[in-house]
Parts: sequence; C-alpha cells; structure tokens
Amino acid sequence: METPNLDSHTLHHQGKVKMRDFIREIAPSRWTSWDWCREDFRPIAAWLKKHPNAIRKGSYISHTLGKEVWQFRLPKTFGSKYIVYKFYDFSREDLLKRLGFSAGYFDVANAAFLQGIGIQIPAILACGESRQCGFAKSAYVIMEYIEDTYDGSLLTPAGAFIDKSRIRMGFGLKVMEQFARLHLSGFYFNHFHSHSVLIPKSCDEDNPTLIWTDVANCKLRSSFYARKYIPRDLLHFFVELRYDTNQIHTLCDHYLTFNTHTNFTTSSLWKAMLAIKH
Repeated sequence: METPNLDSHTLHHQGKVKMRDFIREIAPSRWTSWDWCREDFRPIAAWLKKHPNAIRKGSYISHTLGKEVWQFRLPKTFGSKYIVYKFYDFSREDLLKRLGFSAGYFDVANAAFLQGIGIQIPAILACGESRQCGFAKSAYVIMEYIEDTYDGSLLTPAGAFIDKSRIRMGFGLKVMEQFARLHLSGFYFNHFHSHSVLIPKSCDEDNPTLIWTDVANCKLRSSFYARKYIPRDLLHFFVELRYDTNQIHTLCDHYLTFNTHTNFTTSSLWKAMLAIKH
C-alpha cells in the first residue's frame, strides 16, 4: 500500500478553512440562543419545532450523562427517512463552563475540520444551542442516518465480532491512518470510543471505510504537546479494542509510516504508552 506524504501545515490549513467557513455559515452566539439548519432541511426543522416530543417516539442509540442520541424516522411527507438526533443537557455542569461554546457546537465544528482533512462524517443537517443570560442550557445536533452500517463497538471484547480477526485488524490499520491524519493537523482525542465510528456492512475488511459520528471531544493542540497526546490517543484505542502485543506493534508501525513528523519509534511509542497512568 502506497503511503501518502502527509504535510502537517497543509492538513492544518485545510481543516481550519473548512471549520472557519462552516462556523461562519451557522453563525453561533455565545450570549443568546441560536439555530441553524441546511437549506433543504428547513421544512423538516420547522416540523420538528412544532412537534418537540416526536423524537422520543424513535429509538435510543445511546444515553450517557447529559447526552441522548436518538434514531428517528421522519413522517411520510418527508420521505420516511431516518435521522440521528443528539440532545445535550448542561444543567449539571458548572456555570463557568456553560459560558463557553457547548459540546454540541464543538461536535459540528470539529466535524467540519475532519471533513477538511479528508475524514468522512455524516452530513450535519441542523444544530443549535439554548442559552439563558449567556449560559448554555442545552444543545442539539441533527445528522443524517447512515444505513447498512455497524459501529466499532462490535469489534471490542464485549462485541459480537470479537472473533473476526480480519476486520478487527483492518479497522485498527485504518484508524491508525486517520489518527495520523488527525495528529498531523493538530487534533487529538481526549478519549476514543469505538461506538463513535461506523463501518459499512459491505466494506473491504482489510481496508474498511470509516465514518466518524462523534468528535465533540477532539481538541486542537499546539505542536509542543504532540508528544504527550499521541501515545495517549493510541493507548485509549488499544485498551478498548484489546489487541495483543504483536498486533499493537504492527499498528504502531503503520501509524508511524503515515505520521513521519514525529520523533517516536515503535519502541519509544510503546514505552510512552506503558508510562501513562490510568
């Protein structure tokens, strides 16, 4: 497989341009409530506002503290298509934290950045924040629903595909390539979650397509911190997927062939991961 010569400056610039253009389009406010939706989604957004409880007739995708994710089928008048609705509740967060932009905002802004550097995400259809006296109360993100996919949690030890070694390794290799692309552009995860990555059911198991659905926790860091966050990101991934030692070394080798702008070797990267305290 031919490895591209990824340039850190170019990737960072492409991501920032895409993010800046998207932020300009959605026009968020840090002081008042705001809403945005794609032009062709406006009739549906208007219907959802008139029927705020309709989403809860859908099915849960996930539910964590302060965040609900629903799958909802639209009425026949809108083509009976499925959408994904994320709802964030910030009532339990500190007031000072609620003065800044919310996790919902960062989810869509970071998604635009990832699009800019060539990582696939579902289309953002609508988003917004509810604010009172400048404090974020809640936020929502509506995304397209990608059919005929499964999420990466099926490849974890608790998942149904734990014995499918071929797709597990193909998934790992592809994540390493996209981690390298993220890190070169200056983006890092706080915590990787396999359920945030979708895999088409008909994909090439050795080289699967990955679709990232939740990137709210990504952070843009300076190059000064790169040595700290690279092993941390990789470690969280390896811990969740439970690859064996030989597989981890293979995946680290693959990562370093794509991210050549680091002074890590496979050996030093392994030692850096072992040194991280959980």
